[in-house]
Amino acid sequence: MPPLVGVHHARARAICTARLAALHESATALPSDEAVRWAFASLLLHEVEQIGPADAGDAVEEREILTLAVEGAVGRLRRWLPKARTAVVDGEVTRFVAWLDGSEGSAASLPDVPPRRIATTKEYARLRRAFDDRFRSASGTPLRGSLRWESLREVLQDRGLSTVWLLHPKMPALSMIVDVTLLGTTPRDGAPSWFPPNPVDAVDDALSFFVHVDDGGGPDRAGGWAVDEDVMGRIAPA
Repeated sequence: MPPLVGVHHARARAICTARLAALHESATALPSDEAVRWAFASLLLHEVEQIGPADAGDAVEEREILTLAVEGAVGRLRRWLPKARTAVVDGEVTRFVAWLDGSEGSAASLPDVPPRRIATTKEYARLRRAFDDRFRSASGTPLRGSLRWESLREVLQDRGLSTVWLLHPKMPALSMIVDVTLLGTTPRDGAPSWFPPNPVDAVDDALSFFVHVDDGGGPDRAGGWAVDEDVMGRIAPA
């Protein structure tokens, strides 16, 4: 019996996450070979997480789509990669395909990665428009300190929220729906270079709150129930 639709995709995400965690100490040591390997895994994971649950009709098609994801990651990396590092990327492609097809590594050694998916253009447009309509008149309340993602995760879990949208103000490709358990993860945990996006607005489906993380030196801000005194004290203590 062929694999069920989604099995290849889940394995691809787990492979990339495991590779990122293994290489995290070299993440910023470009242009070293290890840093190139980390960058490839980061780009590949972004390509993979743009694939939606309805994009493949069967496991064969899903596997073909993942091949296109690999090609996309290679193309993006080679825009700036020195030619001397090309063989490093080729080696990572070979490794990934071997793991994906089960001829290298073991499924038991791969992490269980919580859900995360890049927003579609339609989803982003709907949420961004609704967010701007809801909060346009208010810039939000400045937090006392910088947002602590792990603390926001705990607050969301306490409120029974299992997912959160992370919306980049201008770039749909850096906007996503995320299992809240991923908030606060670091490169050591297998977090890719683009997670979490910055700047970003974290919101729920109902737009009952928002937390804005700024990359321009301005204060992080909150709106909705996130401005409650106890919430602000937890997610960004002074």
